Amino acid sequence: MSRVAAAAINLAGVTVRFAAAPALDSVTLRIAPGEFVGVIGPNGAGKTTLLRAIAGTLPPTAGAVTVDGREAATLAPRERARLVAAVPQVEGPPAGFTVEEVVLMGRTPYLRRLGPIGETDRQRAAEAIRRTRVDHLRDRFAETLSGGERQRVLIARALAQDARILLLDEPTAHLDIAVQLEIMDLLLELLPGGLTLVAALHDLNLAAMYCRTLVLLERGRIAALGAPEEVLTPEALRRVYGATVLVRPHPLTGRPHVTVMGRKAAPAEGIPRATMPDAVKRRLIVAIDGPMGSGKSTVARGVARALGFRYINTGWMYRAVAREALRRGVPLDDAAVLAEIARTLGFEFRETPQGARLFAASEDVTEAVAAPEVSEAASRVSTHPPVREALVALQRQIGASGGVVMEGRDIGTVVFPDAEVKVFLNATPEERARRRYNELRQKGAEVSFEELRAAEQERDRRDRERTHSPLRVAADAVVVDTTGKTADQVVEEVLALCRGRADVV
Repeated sequence: MSRVAAAAINLAGVTVRFAAAPALDSVTLRIAPGEFVGVIGPNGAGKTTLLRAIAGTLPPTAGAVTVDGREAATLAPRERARLVAAVPQVEGPPAGFTVEEVVLMGRTPYLRRLGPIGETDRQRAAEAIRRTRVDHLRDRFAETLSGGERQRVLIARALAQDARILLLDEPTAHLDIAVQLEIMDLLLELLPGGLTLVAALHDLNLAAMYCRTLVLLERGRIAALGAPEEVLTPEALRRVYGATVLVRPHPLTGRPHVTVMGRKAAPAEGIPRATMPDAVKRRLIVAIDGPMGSGKSTVARGVARALGFRYINTGWMYRAVAREALRRGVPLDDAAVLAEIARTLGFEFRETPQGARLFAASEDVTEAVAAPEVSEAASRVSTHPPVREALVALQRQIGASGGVVMEGRDIGTVVFPDAEVKVFLNATPEERARRRYNELRQKGAEVSFEELRAAEQERDRRDRERTHSPLRVAADAVVVDTTGKTADQVVEEVLALCRGRADVV
């Protein structure tokens, strides 16, 4: 990385803290214009936090971040958006809009309030569409696109901002190998146009193949910085990732190529243990979505038990955030504080003799989050995009290795859009309200059926109409009406779908 060129991005002693724990710790980094920098490191190392600090959406606790010579955190949002564009980790293009309309959203920093879209804006959007090669998708609705097509559209939207710095958080996540290469090739093609690219990447070999400079993070600090061959050494990767790796030059590119040999140190005689990485052995991801009272929890538990998989109730996570907010007296419309709670609360799903339990901040909250007042608060908390972004990222980490049955409202559409088995459960409104009523009465709660029915309708409305991750049926999901069926019958239907994908279990 050049030390003499004017910096497009400069971080000087930047620290970012969530509660007491530093997510970034005294980071100093200089990125010259036209660089393609890859940010790598294990989960929780601070990659996303670093990007958010550069974007100016997460002001540092200490130190300063400047972009194009200006302090990022002090810029007005409109001004900042003209300098820095971001492609986030978990967001898909908004449903209900065509590709052209989504890309035009990138022109927002240049539009007057309630002002019309001008000819220049349309020209810049058309140029972004051309550069990302999504011309043929111009009139398609965003929700009908494949994963790779969605990612191209998000990059096009960012290009339409005419910013000189582009930040990308896991741009190749959940894409197949060929599409990953297409996306990285596209990014490389953008460099001659004067862009500065900073991408958080999990795939070390993609990072080595495409990035000029790598930043290896470990617990919020820079563990290594430099060219790929300087950063991707067996010693550094063993120390930071806790894995034994073999690093050799790629036979075609000469760039470092990392092969994971195992989690432990190599055995005697210098021969690495021939243990395959977990990703190679990943088992099914079963995504079960549906509205409240459709039977998700009972069915998901039964499927997980039959398959020997982990059961993950993502609704508990939103409820845990809501419960903590109520305990602290945090307003339920304060998205920033709620998102910080989501990021820092600390979630752990444990299997116990009583079944799956959720621990938050080391406390078993499984029973506490079932309280009606917590459920109502969770329906409001879950409408905030920053909260959903934080929890979706955690949910993806939890289920990344497979062997999981995950239930919620956006598992098959947002969390794991490429899950091998997707099921959407539904039932008549009367059936759903009756189930919820009986469940709460069995727990000793005094509830009115009519009030519960009204609350259910309001929750459905919020889930359907929220702008981020609305409740909807994935295009490739199997819809199962659970009305009048026993839980065992529905479990068997889902298991039959899983058996049909037994080749990947």
